[in-house]
Amino acid sequence: MITLGFGVWHYAVPAMYKWFSYMPSIPDELRNGITAANFFLSTTLTLLGAYTLVVVCTRSENIKVHLIVMSILWLSRVVYQIVKPQGTMIPGLPMILICVFSLTALCFIIPLIMVWEK
Repeated sequence: MITLGFGVWHYAVPAMYKWFSYMPSIPDELRNGITAANFFLSTTLTLLGAYTLVVVCTRSENIKVHLIVMSILWLSRVVYQIVKPQGTMIPGLPMILICVFSLTALCFIIPLIMVWEK
């Protein structure tokens, strides 16, 4: 649900945070590229979140592979947040993001360990 929520939320992020007001004179091609990258991030997270629900609800045989992929995805996001923090304009937000991304990663790592031990 968290991954699905991040995906759906990200569709609105550029408008919510007025991304392009920070760079009013960028070329249209760059603006389109940024918009496309966010759109495909949103779509990927939405699809992965929805697929996670299908895998869990149907008790799919693919659950180990899926949990590995999702664990790597969210662990990568934690590492990236540590190396190149986002949200530095708002005091405390980078640490909150590290915590949220870490908790999300654990939501996949813990079940992976449990499934692996069976």
